[in-house]
Amino acid sequence: MRSLFYYSGREWTGEARAFAIAARGLAARGEPVTIVCRPDGDAELGFAREELDVVTIPVTDSVSRDAWRLRTVLKERFAEVVFLHTEREQLIASSAMRLAARGAIVRRIPTGCALTTGRGARLAGRLASVRLLFTTEEERERAGAQSNGYVAPLGVDLERHDAERATSRSTLGVEPGTKLMVCVTDRRAKGRITTALRTVSLLAERHPGLRVALVGSGCDDDDVHMHAAALGVTPLVRFLGQRDDMAAVLSAAEVGWVAAEGDDGAFGCLDFMAAGVPVIAERSPYLAHYVPDGITGVLLPRAEPADTAAAVAKFLAEDSQREAMGRAGRNRVAREFTVGAMIDGFAAAAGDAGNRAGWTTRWWPTGRSRTTPSTTHCVAPWPCSTDSASGARRGSANGSARSATGRSGSGAPWSSARCALRFPSFPQTRSAASRGRRMRASAARRSRRLSFRRVHASR
Repeated sequence: MRSLFYYSGREWTGEARAFAIAARGLAARGEPVTIVCRPDGDAELGFAREELDVVTIPVTDSVSRDAWRLRTVLKERFAEVVFLHTEREQLIASSAMRLAARGAIVRRIPTGCALTTGRGARLAGRLASVRLLFTTEEERERAGAQSNGYVAPLGVDLERHDAERATSRSTLGVEPGTKLMVCVTDRRAKGRITTALRTVSLLAERHPGLRVALVGSGCDDDDVHMHAAALGVTPLVRFLGQRDDMAAVLSAAEVGWVAAEGDDGAFGCLDFMAAGVPVIAERSPYLAHYVPDGITGVLLPRAEPADTAAAVAKFLAEDSQREAMGRAGRNRVAREFTVGAMIDGFAAAAGDAGNRAGWTTRWWPTGRSRTTPSTTHCVAPWPCSTDSASGARRGSANGSARSATGRSGSGAPWSSARCALRFPSFPQTRSAASRGRRMRASAARRSRRLSFRRVHASR
């Protein structure tokens, strides 16, 4: 099955990482895989690091222009299934498949996000058949997509984390005796970053060896730096931003704090647990799926920074408990969140979407039969024969004779074979009254033209 992963974002996010893991796994199984992304972005560099087949196309504000460019890639790579995330990507890919006359869509719903079916998604569903891919069974049931929905749980590679943990602390320059807390951030959750900084400011006096590293999107913005300076914790915080070695940074931590949403937050929890690091996160339904409270980490309720600081201080003081949580988290990842299960979910969705019997090959009007469409002939300037072999002359209303081809020779552009355009005809709803109105309007136009000619002739 030839698969294509379409990602129009510029930053390297959890959604892009999920596509990279799935594409690398499918390619390892011998299936042709292509990544399509925008040029000159962190996403392109991230996909290139995974040694995947990457094709870059510009992303503009025009859906039709982007669809035409994607159509070229679909035809060159013979892609049959396209994986994507957003409604706009679905509309672009569906339009491209309509133009290329091939393929189906698999739309992946990020962790913790609800399925949205706006006007663009409904139109795209008519242009190409769609399958849905969720990260948990609960999200699929909540969306009511048991018939066309599949589940691909997120997974991480434990061997990669083991290889990077040995040199992670020396790479970051962490001094001995320093208690490093790594916070995974997300630009969409700036409020959680603020909570983490306020908690650090309250703990700094009683924990002089505590240091915090912020990693992820949004942590290096100016407003975050200004907030840290206002709290007086700038010497204690390192703003790492987006990192290529994200797994190595997270493995160096003794305590992990997840202040991100969506796939970024889910991968942050899994990376911490795979490295044997206990997790601190704000309580939410989807994070509770990855971090059982009191077993692999601590889920904090929405509260004031003082209450949050008290809970974190108690957590930092119990070393044996943190070590037990780290071991439990690693065992949980090895048991329930493997890369193989994630790739199996992507492969199952691609296999069902690649079934040509379910492809949408034509956008049929509502209420019309999809098996026996009628034929509508184009309206030529003269009557066209329905029999291409007859070639008989058909007289027009004024008695002039022209052939059905419109020219003296054969193969003219107005031959009946070219006039018969195969597309579903809409039901005729024109009444006698509407025909009369059109005839009167046509007569009025002719009268105006004649009057105009008489006026100019008299001049």
